[in-house]
Parts: sequence; structure tokens; C-alpha cells
Amino acid sequence: MNFRLAHKVLSSSIQALSCLRTILLRSNKFSVSCVHHQKFENEQRKSVLGVFTSEDEKYFHKSQQVFILQPYNMIDGETVKKAKLDESIALVESIPGWKPTGNHFVELRSGDINELLGKNTLSQTVTKINEVPSVSCVFVSTKQFSVQHKAALINASATRYVCDRQELVLYIFYLRAQSKFAQLQVTLAALPQIQQNIYADPYKYMAFKGCSGESFMERIAREFKTKEQKLQRQLKKLKKEREVVSSVRKSSGVPTVAIVGYTNAGKTSLVQILSRTGRAKPKDELFSTLDVTAHSAVLPNQLNYVLIDSVGFLSDIPKGLINAFTAIMEDMLQADLIIHVRDMSHPDCKGQLKSVLSFLLSMGLRETLLNNIVEVRNKVDLTDRSLSTFQFDKPTEPKRPKAESSTKCIIPVVICYTSITRNLGIDTLLSQVEKQLMRVTNRREVKFDIPSHGLHLKWLASECSVQNIQAVTDHRLCVTVVAVDWKIKKFLSVFPDSKQIET
Repeated sequence: MNFRLAHKVLSSSIQALSCLRTILLRSNKFSVSCVHHQKFENEQRKSVLGVFTSEDEKYFHKSQQVFILQPYNMIDGETVKKAKLDESIALVESIPGWKPTGNHFVELRSGDINELLGKNTLSQTVTKINEVPSVSCVFVSTKQFSVQHKAALINASATRYVCDRQELVLYIFYLRAQSKFAQLQVTLAALPQIQQNIYADPYKYMAFKGCSGESFMERIAREFKTKEQKLQRQLKKLKKEREVVSSVRKSSGVPTVAIVGYTNAGKTSLVQILSRTGRAKPKDELFSTLDVTAHSAVLPNQLNYVLIDSVGFLSDIPKGLINAFTAIMEDMLQADLIIHVRDMSHPDCKGQLKSVLSFLLSMGLRETLLNNIVEVRNKVDLTDRSLSTFQFDKPTEPKRPKAESSTKCIIPVVICYTSITRNLGIDTLLSQVEKQLMRVTNRREVKFDIPSHGLHLKWLASECSVQNIQAVTDHRLCVTVVAVDWKIKKFLSVFPDSKQIET
């Protein structure tokens, strides 16, 4: 009887130990799983709330054979079609390792990109894509192609990845951004695109577990809202710092000239020539300048001024990038004069002009600035016209619209023809910049008769632009300066033994 009781107790103990062992093993596996899950969740959160998702980065960081789908409207001529395709090719080639391997024009009769997914159009498009066996990515050159449309194109063709203009331009900005301000603007502009991708395919991001009573979508919305608020705070702080720098520059009285133009039109090359410095490095690529940079320069009359080199414009700027463009170019709002550089050799130079002027109007620039634009028609040596037909030694007066015209348009105050690479027309441009800058800043040339001793000359050298100094007698000097009226009056009041020479 005792033996049987002991056997039962032993059997129960063995079963209990076995159960305990199973529980401990399961507990250990669960804890290990939790650790891996938390690590995966952190990686996913870091990737999703960065500039691009891990899925995007996987394709952008690899070499890709890209097939370009170029939509066009019925009203577009062959020249415009080719220009649009060339720009799309340049965008693709701006990403290291990406190579265009084929292209196909898609006519949009109504201008709606949804026509691309029509039965006949989609069939023809897929046939063209599949004719190039090495294609690994399709670039649809339109402002924005929805995630659902991308999935439909991927399923119908053999390609693994589809991207639109917004994604491509955002990634190029991501590569080019150097300053903290530009990097934050790109990240902020990318957030809506990433959020849309997650909403369209949430199963890839199920590592995001909500808190008690919080759904997956609510958690995603909260994470992105937090990230957006953090970026806005950082940008606000940087904006204050930039405003201080801008106000110091403005209070110094040094005039400012902003250089704008379509991307790759020659803006940075012009800055390099005008500032006579190697600090501005021109590159033959789209968006080579993404950050606004300031460069000191001197006019022929010895007037010091600041050149502001800005980011190049683009046609069909994606909606998500407009705010980033505007914010980066805020320094241009404080300029005294604008130099608009155009690439006259481009097949669609008129379309580029329209894009730049439309964006300038949308920025809300003050009327006086819009009415003081010097237009530089660059790269004329690459056009079909002979160089002898261009007037490099004198400016051209633009045609003015009729007085009864109600359409708001931007007319340059003067036009200069140049070839920056051949150094043609630069002297004429400089003289026009000097003339217009003197006019808009109310500066004028004036001569003073001053004693050769004392602080007179030192004051003029620090407060004005001294052009010439001549000895009149052993004790008197004739000094020619460029100054604004209030500084002329101040000098005469501070040094009453000086007098202004009437010319």
C-alpha cells in the first residue's frame, strides 16, 4: 500500500516537473521572441520615420535598369515631348547606379494619369516594358502616381519597382541636401508620401503595435504627427537663426542680388564668375545647388554686394515639394535685385521660362522686386544661331505688354545675352547689374573735397564704396564715392570741414 502511494507521488512529481520545464521553455522562447520583436519594431520605426522606407531604400541604393514612361498631352509638340523626356532621363541619371534602358510615350487625351491604366493603354505599355528584359524599375514621369496604380503596373508587368516624379525628386534632394535646414525640409516633405505607402500596404509594417485601445492606423498617425511636430520645432529654431543672419546682412546696408533660374541653366557658373571665387562649384547635373548660399562680390564701381545662389527650378514641381522650395528660397525675398538665368539652348526654353515665372509669382514677392529682374539669356553659343547675331556689347530692351492687358506677367527690366563658358557678354551684364542696383537702392556717385589729415578718408572707406582718390593740394583730397543720400548727409554733418563737389 505504501509502495503504491509512493509511486503515485513520484509520478505526480515527474509530471509537475515536466509541466514546469515546458512552461519555462515556453517562457524563455516568448522572452526571446519579445526581444527580437522589439528590435524589429525599433528598426521598422527608424526606417519608416526616416526619409524613405526600407523598401524604397532597397531599390534606390541598388543599381537599376530604368524604363521611363513619359506622359504627354495632345497639345504638346515633338520638341516639348523630347524636352520632357530629356528631363526625365536627367532625373534618372542623377541617382548613382541608375541607368535608363528604354522609354515609351503615353498620350493622355484628358490629361488624367488614370488613362495609363486603361485596358488598351496598359496592354501597350506592358508590352513595351517587357520588350526590354533587363528592366528592374519603371519611372512614371508624373507628379504623383498612387500606390494602387503602382501595384497594378507591377502586377501586369515583370518589373519589381515603380516610382513617380515625387519619389525620384525627393530622393535626389535627399542625396544633395548638405545643410541641416535643407535636410529637415526634405524629411518633412517626404513624410506624407511614406505615410501613404504604409496605409496602402500595412501588412509590411505590422511591427507597429498600438497601445491598449489603439488601432494600427491610429498608432501610425500618432507616430507621424509626433515626427512632424519635432521637425517643425527644429525648422522654427533654424529659421530664427537664418533670420538673424539675414537681418545683420540687411542692416549692414550691403545690397543683395538673388540669382534664380531653371535647374542646370548656369546659375552657379555665373556666381563663380561674378564673385571671382572658387567657392561656388558648378556641376553638370540637376539640383547641383540645393542650399541657398551667399557670396560676396564687387561691382566695377567698387560697390560691395552679396550674391545669393538658389536651388534650381523644375517643371511640374510635386505638390509635396512646393513648401520645401519656398522655405529654402526665403532669403530671396529680401533681395534688392533678381538675376534670372535662362538656358537658351534648351528645346523647351519657353516652357522653362513659364515654370520659373509662375513659381516666382506664387512666392508672393513684393512688386518692386518683380519689376527689377535682369534676364540673362545664357548658352547662346549652343543654339543654332550664329554668335554674330547676338549683341554681347550692349543690353536689349524687352518688349512691354499693351497697357490694356489685364494679365499679370513679369517683364525683365533689361535682357543680356551671354555665354558664361566662353566669357561672352559678362562685362555688359556687370555694367547693367551695377546700373540697376544703383537705381533700386537709391545710391549715387558723389565727390567730396576733404582734408588729407584726420579720420575723413577712413570714415568714407568704412561706410561707402570709394572709387577714386586724387590729391588736389598738399592738404586737400578729392574722393569719389558711391553712397546713399542719408550717408552723404551724415558725413557732411560729422565732418563740417568737408564739402560736396557738384558734378
